[in-house]
Amino acid sequence: MKKNWGFKEVALKNLILWDNNPRTFDKNSPNPKQKDIISRYDIDKLIRIAKNIIKYQDSNLQPGELTAVKKGKKYIVYDGNRRISAYKILLDPNLVSEKKDKVKKLSVKLNFKDTKKLHFNIAPDIQSALSRINDLHNDNFHENWNPTAKTNFTLLNINGKIKELNQKKTHLKRASLYEKIKSFNFSTEVQEIISDPAKFKITSLERIVDSNVGKKYLYYHFDEKGGIVIDGDEERFNEILKKIIEDVALGVADSRKQHNNEQKKEYFNTLLKDLNLKENSSKNENAAKKNTLGKLSKEVELIPRRNSVRYTSEKAAEIVKYILIHFDFVAEQLKTRHDGRPTIIINDEYDVQDLLHAILSMFFEDVVSEEWNPSDGASPSRPDFLLMDNGSIIEVKTTLTRKSQESTLRKKLEEELNNDLIKYSRRSDCKNIYLFIYDPEHKIKKHTTFERGMSTKKLDGISVFTHINRG
Repeated sequence: MKKNWGFKEVALKNLILWDNNPRTFDKNSPNPKQKDIISRYDIDKLIRIAKNIIKYQDSNLQPGELTAVKKGKKYIVYDGNRRISAYKILLDPNLVSEKKDKVKKLSVKLNFKDTKKLHFNIAPDIQSALSRINDLHNDNFHENWNPTAKTNFTLLNINGKIKELNQKKTHLKRASLYEKIKSFNFSTEVQEIISDPAKFKITSLERIVDSNVGKKYLYYHFDEKGGIVIDGDEERFNEILKKIIEDVALGVADSRKQHNNEQKKEYFNTLLKDLNLKENSSKNENAAKKNTLGKLSKEVELIPRRNSVRYTSEKAAEIVKYILIHFDFVAEQLKTRHDGRPTIIINDEYDVQDLLHAILSMFFEDVVSEEWNPSDGASPSRPDFLLMDNGSIIEVKTTLTRKSQESTLRKKLEEELNNDLIKYSRRSDCKNIYLFIYDPEHKIKKHTTFERGMSTKKLDGISVFTHINRG
């Protein structure tokens, strides 16, 4: 039976501040005391609220919306913690370490005790309370939290207490950036700015670092949980990121100044020069990728009717390899659409198949997907794509939805692909087998070794080409 919300007058003495309040959360200080939680608020803001409480204490004016969840005989405050903190310091000025004299002067004007009751919305459970808070502060419905509070809220609820929140990868990425920021030592000036969410422009940092240009120069990516995965030299990554953070804090770098890709490139090139660093190896890797089969446009005369029977087997093979090697360029570009319009996001194997099918259809008219029932009674095998006139089969895999450890993942993939090769080799018209694995999160280590191992499989009269596209 679904529980309903309730309303209750709760005495101040029965209220407990939420220790995981995103405004005051500190992962390095678990299970804080009530005094510790209060100390994390800006004392000047608490005093302003306290003055307001004194001003209207003789009226029936109810403070803004307050939400709590019952725990035993007490109530944990989930929304309204700052206001309740102001009440608590008025009742006990010793709860503050700063400006205690000011608080004491206000407290003598009180005409109520801790038995004073406030009107609360009582949530049936924690999940309901968190969902309500998300509506109020994370979705612009009421008082919108600053980026730091939003990030803390996401970190606190990663384990699935709020379904809609777990889909916000932006906050998870931001959380990872904050963790990285905390690992650096900055000058006092920079540290003071970074510590103040009102002064530090985290969104500017995100727009620079999380751009396609930023990823190429820093040579990293975010995994499915928003974690930072460094693809190149970690020391180099840290040196560049720290410098960007300092530039953002001091106003040298700003998303308005580095608005388009050319401006970002100019900023990164200047930064690398100042740090006496060379351009990232990722640029060389991308250049190598672009040069791979780079003569395609000159050597292959595209057929207007796209009928693949007009291509020789060698030309068709060259086109397929080119598409597989450059697949990530299309996948990445599709992420950015004008005015945030809907697009295809690569989340699983079906998404990879759909996009690859569309690209293949530009060149081949006979791209089909069908189930083949072998005559020897073996179980049917459904290759992802057949290029009928060229005797080619393309098998598609992706690591995006695979959660196992790298060794297990690798072993499972090898097993699946070996079984596919055995079944496809029974086709009398099979001449080429392409094994395509989309691995943008770099879950497969030593990928070139994996590619060579699969591509050198001995199949009578059949060529095997394996490519792991890592973005």
